[in-house]
Amino acid sequence: YKTVGTAPNRICVIDFELAITYTNTTPNSKMQVWLHEGTNTIDIVYGPSSITGASGSTGLGGTITTAEMQSVNTTTNTSSTTVASNANTVMPASGTKYTWTPPVSTGVYTYTWMPGSQSGASIIVNPTTTSSYSVVQQDSNGCKAFDTITVNVAAVSGVLAQATAANATSTAGSANQSQTQPDGSSVLYFDAACNLIVNVDDGAGGNVLGNTQSIVNVNGTVQVINGQPFVPRWYEITPTSNGPADVTLYFTQDDFNKYNAHPSVVNNTHDSMPIGPLDLVAIANLRITKTNPGSPASTLVLTPSTPPTFNTLENRWEVRLAVPSFSQFRAHSANPGNAALPVALTSFTVSKEGSISLAAWITASEANNSHFNLQRSLDGNRFATLGRVNSKAVNGTSNSTLEYNFTDANPQPGHNYYRLEQVDMDGRTSLSQTIDLVWGANGSVVTIYPNPATDKLNIDLATEKVSQMEVRLLDMSGRVVKSVMQRTVKGMNNITLDLSNIAEGVYGVQVYENNVLTHSSKVNKQRK
Repeated sequence: YKTVGTAPNRICVIDFELAITYTNTTPNSKMQVWLHEGTNTIDIVYGPSSITGASGSTGLGGTITTAEMQSVNTTTNTSSTTVASNANTVMPASGTKYTWTPPVSTGVYTYTWMPGSQSGASIIVNPTTTSSYSVVQQDSNGCKAFDTITVNVAAVSGVLAQATAANATSTAGSANQSQTQPDGSSVLYFDAACNLIVNVDDGAGGNVLGNTQSIVNVNGTVQVINGQPFVPRWYEITPTSNGPADVTLYFTQDDFNKYNAHPSVVNNTHDSMPIGPLDLVAIANLRITKTNPGSPASTLVLTPSTPPTFNTLENRWEVRLAVPSFSQFRAHSANPGNAALPVALTSFTVSKEGSISLAAWITASEANNSHFNLQRSLDGNRFATLGRVNSKAVNGTSNSTLEYNFTDANPQPGHNYYRLEQVDMDGRTSLSQTIDLVWGANGSVVTIYPNPATDKLNIDLATEKVSQMEVRLLDMSGRVVKSVMQRTVKGMNNITLDLSNIAEGVYGVQVYENNVLTHSSKVNKQRK
């Protein structure tokens, strides 16, 4: 082909060197097709042919509808627009030109998509694997155009948005995705690199969330709002129609480590987040605070609907909770200042007194308070009520300091997890932080000091008989970085850990008595 002339009147000339004439089966003639710029005019120009004495014609053939490009059918036809006889009794002479002006489209189109026979200029698809889709466009004259598009679906990696490979660390920044959330759907939200943001499960019936935007933000430092520190990773979810749903939030261990390194946690003003999947106390204490954008002081503290779990395959924490509505969600550990109690609980402690566990708590004020239930668990998940303590406040309301206590006369060997359940006059309940008190098989008592520590850590042990004791120091991943074994005598014993070659940070301390874990706590190693 070639282009002749100048714009805006150029002609594209297409040469057919070996054309097949009508009623013949072998190439035996030449022809040209001229396409005129700016118009829909088409010229068909005959060239030399080896046909002699036989009927025949060449051209742009169409036999389906009159709207398609038509054959030049007779020696006298110079503007063919309809299908007539395809037979010419005499082959047109070389140089004969026939002009054809196809009908103009009205600009009204229909679209058919496959698979699925969907209609419309665009469609929404959610393939789970790489898939191809074809579309047929047709105008009012029946002219058609075809195209195909392939949607490549990348495999879900398991890596969280704003995290490095294998969720090793979190990176400051933000990621988001918007999706349609139909009634009864469970939708995973991902960033542009297919890294996981959040899961939203909208139960069937009731409110339909509709189009929903999910945002994950990772701050460079621990944020403090109204004196409460929060994990740097936090979420904001905005549906078209706000309402209740179940949400699964995801965190890296690095998110929790940064929270644990905050001065208020190191100094024990606030409890720590889990240092690993075996840190049952911190797991039970994990809370999510729901805050309203632009008004962080307006809060609702939520307890996960199931204990948070650590996904060892993906190296991430998964926290599922039922939410009454959507806004911003921030993670932290429960503490007396933010435990969602309707009373102002200023302290809650559990200590060993001889062979019993003594729980004590103080309230600065109470409103509509009925009573307290002291609850205990041996696995950190299943709690049973040991006893009830009625409110000392007149009619359940007081602005004075009130002190309470309860005795567990039968603590069990190993971990004893205690928490306080507060019950309103109308039956509503809320929970305090969880405290772990470990009793050795023979009534052992463990004291660890100083904390924070610099170059040396002391572990005082009181045992009822000779035992084989082991003290382990673990990093945030649960790896043992130092271990000391010592045979104890009846009575008080001291074991010393040398920390001079240990890097700064928060470490777990585990004490084993005759190969049985009897104590677990944390210590902060600081520079001397």
